[in-house]
Formats: sequence, structure tokens, C-alpha cells
Amino acid sequence: RAPVAQAAPPCSGSDIAEESFQHQRGTCERDLSAEEVEGSGGVVMVIKDVFDPSHSTTQLMFSWIRSVAVPQGWLSGARVLDYGCGTGALGLCALLHGARNMVGVDMNRKALDATVANARANGLQRRVQILLPPERNRDSDFDDFFGDFEQEWNMAATQSSREGGDIPSLDPRDASTCSFDVVLVNMRKRALLRNASEIVSCCRPGGVVAVSGFMVDFEEKLIIGAFRAAGLQCRIDFNAPNFAEMGDIRTNGARCSYGMFWGFRPEVGPD
Repeated sequence: RAPVAQAAPPCSGSDIAEESFQHQRGTCERDLSAEEVEGSGGVVMVIKDVFDPSHSTTQLMFSWIRSVAVPQGWLSGARVLDYGCGTGALGLCALLHGARNMVGVDMNRKALDATVANARANGLQRRVQILLPPERNRDSDFDDFFGDFEQEWNMAATQSSREGGDIPSLDPRDASTCSFDVVLVNMRKRALLRNASEIVSCCRPGGVVAVSGFMVDFEEKLIIGAFRAAGLQCRIDFNAPNFAEMGDIRTNGARCSYGMFWGFRPEVGPD
């Protein structure tokens, strides 16, 4: 069942975002460079050690926002969670296409700074809140790591999150604040598997969760299975004769393709 977007409360974290930007201003302004990222609909600041929003997985999500979420009306007045936000490009794209406000969550303090800077660059800072992930997740990475550089980055990001005392944490157990109309997620396989249950719990009943960051042909069944086990209803048929007929799943169609899919959190029926 398609979700009906409900009016979202005003974003309460703009002061926190402003304070965060001011706190890190000296380092941010040296590292940030502005460039147009195709598909975002706005200006995106790219910062060293933060996921590049020009990646094909981000482009898949941009395309889904424009071609699926907008026509369906899912973003109109919606409250959006960008989980593992990086530069905040996905959440900001949602704002530029009708969402009311967005919350960006990342364990990397530089990513949160970049999200705030991007919100300011697009005049959206009063509609953006930044949060650290739940404290129990602070020692877990948001990605897969294959070498010394990535391991060093993960250690630095984990330390950064421990030092982010002025930024509150996301609390998926608090239904009064953690109940989003649309949840956008672009992370690698292990992070998706580790956080699937938490991500789905952040979506309100009847809301939509869109997921990217995995490779098709050998990761999609595992990822979709984890989100289904967490309660997400995904209209995907793995027995379809070809990928185009599988349902609510997309791929960039390139060699070593990346994919994305979406599903809905079931609405609670009457007792």
C-alpha cells in the first residue's frame, strides 16, 4: 500500500546544525569545494573523507526520487530520514522535491558538517537536523572496508562520533520523534545488514524505505531478505524472467551493477 504523506512537525535541530557548523567552521572551509552534482537539483559541497555524491548508487537514488517518489506524492510535506547521510545529498534532494524537513544521521562528524554546509548553500538550513547514530552503533562502521586507508578512516570517524557531545543521537525507540514518512539509505552491504531492523523501525507505518549501495547479481537477495525480515514489505519477485520485471528494484545497468529497491512498512490494522 502506498504511503500517504502526513504533515511533518517543524524540524527542531536547526540550532544544533548552526552550532555544529560554527564549531567546525575553520576545518570545513578549507576542505569544502562546491560543485554541481548531476541529479541532485542543487549545489552539493564535496568534502574530503566523505562519500562522493556523484557515485552511481547516489545517482540511482536521485533518479528514484524524481521518477517514482515525486510522481507518487510520497515526498509532499514529508519528514525524511537520510541514514548514513554523508554530504546530505539525498535528503537535500528530497527537500528540493517537496519534502518538508529532513534529518541526516552519520557517525562521521565531517559528514554532518558537510550536510550542514550543503543545507546552507541551498538555503535549507532551517529544515535540516543532524544527529549521530544510536550510541550502541558508534563502534560499528557505516561501510565495508578493504584496506589501510579505509580502516584509518573508520577509526577516525568512530573517534569523531565519540567527541560529538554537542550533537544528540538518533533514538529509534522514541516513536514520537523517530517516525519518518520516507527513509533514504545508501550504504554498503555489511552496514545495510547490520542496520536493517533499526532503519525499518525509523519509518512510520505506511511509510516508504528506499535502499541502495549493494551490488546486483550476488548481494540483492541477502539485503532484501534482511529488510523483509525486519518487517519491510517489498514487491520484488526473484522468480521473474528478467530484472526489468522483478518489481520495485532498479539497477544502473552497467558492468558490476549497483542496485536500489524500495518497500513499505505495514500499517497497523485495527485490533
